[in-house]
Amino acid sequence: MAPVARWFGSRYAATMSEMRVLEAQTEIPDWCLHTGEEPMPETSLHAYFSNLIVSAIRWMFRDRHDVFVTSNFAWYPEPNDSKDPDVLVVIGRTDEPRSSWRDAREDGMSPQVVFEIKSKGNTLAHVTAKRRWYDLHGVDEYYDYDPERGTFAAWSRSAETGRFEQMGRGAGYTSPRLGLTFVLNGAALELVGPDGRVLGDYVAAERAAESERQRADSERERAESEFGRAESERQRAESEFGRAEAESARAESERERAEAALAELEAIRAQIAARGSIGDG
Repeated sequence: MAPVARWFGSRYAATMSEMRVLEAQTEIPDWCLHTGEEPMPETSLHAYFSNLIVSAIRWMFRDRHDVFVTSNFAWYPEPNDSKDPDVLVVIGRTDEPRSSWRDAREDGMSPQVVFEIKSKGNTLAHVTAKRRWYDLHGVDEYYDYDPERGTFAAWSRSAETGRFEQMGRGAGYTSPRLGLTFVLNGAALELVGPDGRVLGDYVAAERAAESERQRADSERERAESEFGRAESERQRAESEFGRAEAESARAESERERAEAALAELEAIRAQIAARGSIGDG
């Protein structure tokens, strides 16, 4: 090998080694919202069920602000080790917006609940490796749903072994953390609340109630606007009436002044006439 080629080869190897050290020491910035560890959702079913799960959990915890739930979100248990769970839930931290979940910024707290919705490109090896990664990094409950095949499986951390144990497949499993029961209606996943109602119904009901509230607010604002307009018209009419009253009073004052001047003139004329009569006598 020529000296230049040897120098270039050794320099390239050294540069790559320096880059690997730098990557290991440098935290990936927040603007990298997607870790790139797997493709984005492949079908509308994937997006639909991700959104349904997030909406249902938010509804369940709507009165609390210490539950963070989101979908397709970058989670970094360590600065340069990450996954993008389809849905992750953290109970006990504020629900304020974040660009990623980093355990180091959250007092070491990891998501307790994770959902993965299978896509066509997911192999068994990929899914198994991902589940083991969640197990390793402290997830308490893991749920695996395939909307194409209509399969659902649940894993929960065992109090005895401290590791994931499969809790069941298909219908009827209730999440200890969330209080939701997962049911398969055909191939479709349904999330059932503690009172037996399907959470999709809750979400639809809340949206309908919000729409009704907005309609009522709009009607109230319209009525207030009409009242304000009527009040403005009344004030204008009162102002017009006051102006007319003032004009009438002014005219009356002018008439009285004219009558007084006329009376005075008549008196003067009478005095002149009386003097003339005395002179003639």
